[in-house]
Amino acid sequence: MITSPLAITRPYHIVNYGGFDVAYVGMSTPYTINSSTPTYFKDEKGNYVYSFCIDNFYDVVQNAVNSAKKEGADFVVVLSHLGDEDEGEGGINSPSMIENTYGIDVVLDGHSHSVILDSIVKNKKGQNVTLTSTGTKFQYMGRLTISTDGKFKTELIPTESYTKKDMSVVKVIDEIKEGYRKVAEQVIFTSDVKLAAFDDQKNRLVRNQETNIGNFCTDAYRTVFGTDIAFLGGGSIRADLPKGDVTFNDLYTMFPFENGTCKGECTGEVLLDILEFSVSIAPGEFGGFQQVSGLRFEYDSSIPSPVVYNANHDFDGVKGERRVKKVEVFNKETGKYEPLDPKKTYTFAASSYVAIDHGDGFAMMSRCSNIQDLGVLDTDIIQNFLENYKNNHVGTEYAGTEGRIKDIK
Repeated sequence: MITSPLAITRPYHIVNYGGFDVAYVGMSTPYTINSSTPTYFKDEKGNYVYSFCIDNFYDVVQNAVNSAKKEGADFVVVLSHLGDEDEGEGGINSPSMIENTYGIDVVLDGHSHSVILDSIVKNKKGQNVTLTSTGTKFQYMGRLTISTDGKFKTELIPTESYTKKDMSVVKVIDEIKEGYRKVAEQVIFTSDVKLAAFDDQKNRLVRNQETNIGNFCTDAYRTVFGTDIAFLGGGSIRADLPKGDVTFNDLYTMFPFENGTCKGECTGEVLLDILEFSVSIAPGEFGGFQQVSGLRFEYDSSIPSPVVYNANHDFDGVKGERRVKKVEVFNKETGKYEPLDPKKTYTFAASSYVAIDHGDGFAMMSRCSNIQDLGVLDTDIIQNFLENYKNNHVGTEYAGTEGRIKDIK
């Protein structure tokens, strides 16, 4: 749901079914403004020209619902990309949206990959609202039935149980797959260990803790670019790399966005803010939780996050006791870790998404200097690292983690 001086699109659409008017209200998480690519929503001077209504989200939703009702809607169904997880300060998600509004009958949600069937959430007036979500990777198809007496039923149909196919579409898909098959199946390296982004229960690890896959990727960034440190948001890493033969397909599944890469300089003071923001939601998940190389640090998640956000939910400073308690940077000359010097300038390697576009709200990156967009994709960095520094083989050095990130709670 975007607002600007000029309306981009209507916030709802009404469809008639057998004499009943159903209004479909669309909305996206207000954190889209920094979890996607913030520069897309700015003018050439760096000023935001679009808003995702972080500061008045519930009012905007309520106005849309009221307008749909006034136009004659008998029922209101929300099609949302909010998720049911807490994304930090403010905590706007599908349950909170329901709790702070009224007039909505059903919410068909996405974003957090949760599987939800017929969950009931009380709205602002204490009335029941049905919330459902089909999970991720097309594991379910959702079906909503509205009876003539105004009752709602949602179902989750396993996709694998649906056997009907459009053969013309299948033919196109098969042709595309065949075109990529030879490249995708090519083995690019072997690994003695599984590099894990998920645990055995398919819970994401990279968004709230140190991981061996995060160490591997950031080591690649730091080594190839020859910088003091490297960091990479866990949200960039979308899949494990298996033990044994690893193919191009595995690599591109891990890095599906093909983000650009860059290097630059930052003071120890700015680095401290980067790390503070990185762990601001921990132990909750945050796509901006930074996997690191060339440094190690400790933090205490029992301390309330001191991060201050601006109106667009970007980092806007720290107020109160910091969670990050100890930071050490690796000295390549001595081979030892040394305490972070707030006044010293360090070189870093990172994704362009965070360092240049300030994705995930990393506005403090504007205080860095000499940032160079290298025009190299993240997948290319991994291949360079493997070919020139690892002999296309990952050994047991990545069998576990190294204590680069410790929650001392």
